[in-house]
Amino acid sequence: MSKRALIILLCLAMLLPTMLFSCKDTGEENSETVGSESESESESKQTEKETEMNYEGFVITKANKDKLNIVCTADKQSKTYQAAEDLRTHLKKISGWTFPIVEDVVDSPDMFYIVVGANETTERLGYECESGYPGKESVTVSQRDSFVVLMGNDDGEYNGTQFAVNLFLEKLGCGWFAEGSLWTVIPKLDVLDLNIGEVYNNFTPRFSSRTTRVLSATPNLAHRWYQGGDRTLTGHWLYQVVPASEYAEHPEWYGLSNGTRDPAGKTYWQFCYSNKEFADRIAEEAIKKFNSSPSLISLTISANDGWDENWCECENCKALGNASDSMVHFANNVAEKVFAAHPDRRLQIYSYHYTFTPPVNSVKLHEMVELMLCRETNMYKPLDEDFMMPAGRDPVSHIEFTQSWRQNALEYIEKTQPTHLSIWDWYCISAEDEGWRNAPWVQGEVAIRNQKLYEELGAEYVYYDHGPTDGYNEPNTQDTYALRWPLWYVAAKAAFDGSLDEKEILGDACDKLYGAASEMMLEYYLMLSDISKECDAYSNTWIPAKVSEVYPIEKKREIRALAKEIREKAKTECTTAEQNRIESQLKYWL
Repeated sequence: MSKRALIILLCLAMLLPTMLFSCKDTGEENSETVGSESESESESKQTEKETEMNYEGFVITKANKDKLNIVCTADKQSKTYQAAEDLRTHLKKISGWTFPIVEDVVDSPDMFYIVVGANETTERLGYECESGYPGKESVTVSQRDSFVVLMGNDDGEYNGTQFAVNLFLEKLGCGWFAEGSLWTVIPKLDVLDLNIGEVYNNFTPRFSSRTTRVLSATPNLAHRWYQGGDRTLTGHWLYQVVPASEYAEHPEWYGLSNGTRDPAGKTYWQFCYSNKEFADRIAEEAIKKFNSSPSLISLTISANDGWDENWCECENCKALGNASDSMVHFANNVAEKVFAAHPDRRLQIYSYHYTFTPPVNSVKLHEMVELMLCRETNMYKPLDEDFMMPAGRDPVSHIEFTQSWRQNALEYIEKTQPTHLSIWDWYCISAEDEGWRNAPWVQGEVAIRNQKLYEELGAEYVYYDHGPTDGYNEPNTQDTYALRWPLWYVAAKAAFDGSLDEKEILGDACDKLYGAASEMMLEYYLMLSDISKECDAYSNTWIPAKVSEVYPIEKKREIRALAKEIREKAKTECTTAEQNRIESQLKYWL
């Protein structure tokens, strides 16, 4: 070998370790190596690599991120622009890229657009968007070629465009499950595959109003859960506009019981619902309420709260039939006057406690009177099973149940022929039993089946009485949301889209929240749901069975065994955030 060749070989031998070191994968995202290429060279090669991959359809990468615009109105105060800004903010968090919000589409074959809100572009693409309020809520989430359209009716109380943005972000992997950053999921993506096809086209939510106490306590989260719709005012309102203090001026308006109409000293008291002057006064108050609240669609004129005590015993009221007959009579009298001023509004009366039993007589409700059926029966059994409450006077409702809830509802509907029907349901499990304050409860299948029955009965909406409330032993804290989201979230999502079932709703949530433990966590939630459904112990309305009755010792053993398996899997296969979420769900058992 020549001396020149020997020198070359020695040089190569010296360089070889350095070359190998510079090519070695360190396993650290931000590590630097000797001889590494510059950032500009790396970006150039990455761009070339992405170009060579030939993504098809609506796909945004680092190579073409400058080709995506968000198209929206320039009115920054509009719901549409705020939804577009929310979209841009989340896309920035997802990809690291900031996309411009523009008013117009540029005629260029290589551009991509996310069109937020109805405009000339959506019309040109052939999309229609409902407008007006009430009764015209709509949402569209659709992709055609290089356009994604996110729009909805934003008139009145509606937030259709924001709902469309929510749905689109959920498709990208986002999720909002409870208050706090731990329960907000925003993925990190370097490729945005926006080939979503047609998700919803002018979609109308399952129920026209989707209201809970979550909406008033944490409206931002509630809107991520698609709560809202037509605005309603439920509860007990009459005593607020005609208080007991007016007795001296109008004693005949108050119910006669125990020989007196004076409500003083009575914990619960009622009005004389056969009194026409009282009905006229309530009609005047209702007209004032609708005048001052133009977005209010449905207003309660139900009887005062209470049980069977202090209902009016005057001859006129007794002649009407039972308490339910007197409320039908009263509501029709009020409606005659209110209808002339607000024919597109509604007045609610309830099938609840002493008026749970259907009327004796068949009298059609005025077309503006809405019959709200309160789910006054066992808390755990699906309503379509026609579960019978125990015989005798019920300790909660103070009535005697003679048929199942569904049968009772059907008789009520047959006798009153309501034009409008709604539901009141209770998910405030710990309101009357602090033992449930930290105990999980999942309805799952029961919630889905009950909503299906409500829909079959003709219900236009469901009011769920639940949410963070100190009086319900569920304060407005992150811990409360972490504990109750599997209960509240399923009901909210299904009320928006009736095609979803409990496995789809909880399965998607588990995939986003729990990583490698997703399937086991879904199994856990479905186990709780099935165990709850089997409970035969007494419960009614918001009065639950004892925790030990719903979760007897043998069931607790099953839950704990699964919880331990999940915890062990999470220790080795889940991220810290996923482990913290899992621990919050399982700590009650472990």
